[in-house]
Amino acid sequence: MRASTVAFASARSSQGPVACYSLGMRDHPAALDDPGVAVSGLEVRRFRREDEAEVLELVGTVLYPEDFPDFPGYWRWKHYENPFGKSFGLVALAGEKVVAARLFMHWQLCAGGQLLRVGRAVDAAVHPGWRRQGLFQKLTLAQLEPMRADGLVLTFNTPNAASSAGYRKMGWVDLGRLPLRVKVVRPLTAFPVLLSGRRAEVPQPRTESGVVPNAAGRVDNSQVLALLREPAVRSLVEGAGTAQNVDPPPGSAAFRLRTALSPAYLEWHYGRNCWYQYAAAFVSKREAGALVIGRVRHRRGLREALVTEIVASEARHSRALVAEAMTQLARDTQADYLAVAALGQAPGLRDGFVPIGRRGAGVALRVLGPNLPIDPTVWCNWAAGIGDFELF
Repeated sequence: MRASTVAFASARSSQGPVACYSLGMRDHPAALDDPGVAVSGLEVRRFRREDEAEVLELVGTVLYPEDFPDFPGYWRWKHYENPFGKSFGLVALAGEKVVAARLFMHWQLCAGGQLLRVGRAVDAAVHPGWRRQGLFQKLTLAQLEPMRADGLVLTFNTPNAASSAGYRKMGWVDLGRLPLRVKVVRPLTAFPVLLSGRRAEVPQPRTESGVVPNAAGRVDNSQVLALLREPAVRSLVEGAGTAQNVDPPPGSAAFRLRTALSPAYLEWHYGRNCWYQYAAAFVSKREAGALVIGRVRHRRGLREALVTEIVASEARHSRALVAEAMTQLARDTQADYLAVAALGQAPGLRDGFVPIGRRGAGVALRVLGPNLPIDPTVWCNWAAGIGDFELF
């Protein structure tokens, strides 16, 4: 494959700042139908929409689709409705049958005043009859050059314990796990359970990503969607998105890596998500505001509100507003405790959140392009949280 030069998306244009949430990218990278992967007895080509039924069946052999109500709907929401662009990848065929698939999502990060187009390695599956032939690795590596050619500057994912070693062998950098902080809201209920160490009373559905969908049925996040569409909330999110790419001060949260914020992204991720239960709280004071979004689930018989998104104005009293929004989120969800796995604006001890080690999502990445505005291979250059890394 030929070498390529990566074109970076600048945060500025002759008309002024470019919003981090400007979308409109190609459905697929500039991948050839023949990606140059040599596998005896197999044809390898780009994933096409007409492959969906076979790939869904194949992915279902490893991702437990019974845990996802309306698995085809979930797939389409994730891979086709994503505001950053439709997913892309490769499939391997034995005759006309798909026996392996490797899918990536388009994503956008902001850092150092620049908008960065990146990929997220997500779904991968190999038919049992074709395993132990290196198909996972071959298909993953074969997608790297097409991503470079299309201007993507890195790819990241949240590998599980079984796949982490494989990614390291392919050149991925293991960032480690996000720090986790917990604030007990109902001590009389929570402390006996937390101190007992007893196993979970509510069985958790199985997913390789560790993300727990609602196994009982589709969930309703219409209240979250309605809140995100309120003018004051949209204005807050748009302002935070602009702050990511208009000369953010080095070392500030806006300067470091996190998902490019926009109303379209938050509405898709949280408001139109029918598989994970979310709740949101918004508070404002004069021109300042704070938005907190959390995923509601049961762990060890307790009700947890895992904070997935914190968006706050750049104001002197924004910390107090975030704390107030956290309190409202806990009250609205009747949570026994709040959990935060985040960098950047994450609350700390002074806010009542106790660190309990690096127990959040584990993240790995592969750099694809030169001259990145910030080194993505170290945690100190990230201001992301669990919401940026939730693997749908």
